[in-house]
Amino acid sequence: MEKIKSAVIGCGRMGAFPSDLMKKYGPYCWFPLSHIEALKELKNVSVESICDIDSALLKNASEKYGIKNIYDNYNNLFSNHKIDLLSIATRTKERFEIIQAAIENGVKAIHVEKPLCNSMEQLKEIEFIVSDNKICLSYGTLRRYLNIYQKAKDMVDSGKFGKLLQIQVNFGESALFWTHPHSVDIILFFSEGRKLEAVQSNLSNVTLSSKKSVESDPLIEQASMYFDEGLVGTISKIPGMDVILGCEKGVISIDSNGSQIFTKMENQGSPYFEYSENLITDSYTGPQGTYSAIYNLINNMNNKDYKNNNYIFLGQRVLFGFVDSHLNHGKLIEIESISNEISVLGKSGNLYS
Repeated sequence: MEKIKSAVIGCGRMGAFPSDLMKKYGPYCWFPLSHIEALKELKNVSVESICDIDSALLKNASEKYGIKNIYDNYNNLFSNHKIDLLSIATRTKERFEIIQAAIENGVKAIHVEKPLCNSMEQLKEIEFIVSDNKICLSYGTLRRYLNIYQKAKDMVDSGKFGKLLQIQVNFGESALFWTHPHSVDIILFFSEGRKLEAVQSNLSNVTLSSKKSVESDPLIEQASMYFDEGLVGTISKIPGMDVILGCEKGVISIDSNGSQIFTKMENQGSPYFEYSENLITDSYTGPQGTYSAIYNLINNMNNKDYKNNNYIFLGQRVLFGFVDSHLNHGKLIEIESISNEISVLGKSGNLYS
């Protein structure tokens, strides 16, 4: 069987070389994390070429992973290779044009790092061209693909804990574009089946370049997502990388970035929830991380499931909605009423998200 031909654009932290901090503290389920590592694990995929404007990174990635075809310009990559699956791990501001070029050159599946783009205008254009060309997408918000988060969702869906009332994500005081695509996506993952109606937020570190354009990468002080049937998703600035699922009859906590699950349940009419003695950990020993996302992407591509990517567009829309809410003094913003003029460059120091 002919292998799926892939390429990676961006050979930095997520493309080729995960951070030392993540390698030291990250739970097992997050690996392989880099795009090249994940693609190399997939038996039905060949990595045809890699690309980066940084010649040192490109050389190091080429030597580390044994990839001979290297480019400092993605247009040259597309001119010389027919690529089926493209992996994009660049800074955000390059992604819009790369996605356009990839689709124009016949790429049918794209795994892209978060966030997706810098403006509502770009988001609408990406939605259109992806739909019009029947492109399959997967995204760098990996938790929805990891076994332990899927276990927690199965627990919620079982009904044992009663109706899901609130999803709380604790990622510390973190930047909107750098960190909170993860927060928004995990809320969307656990709220599956509920309609998102409105968002609200309070941000700090907001530097405007014009009335609706944010140059900085704002910090979330507090943000909320409101769904039908009374479900609320909240993003706090409490540290710990925990996700807390509050239900009518108990609480499910995925702690320490997916290290384990704790549960509390009502007991014999007591008004207090009691901790279960059963600590749930991830016993799966196969590859997960970015591998799981791209594995899922390939299944969608093979099954011609082109609509399994709406969560990506919705999650990006929420990020812009948070900005719109803050610029309107914390006003509740309906998800379909976000200003088309909102843009976020996501600049931190001399770097962009």
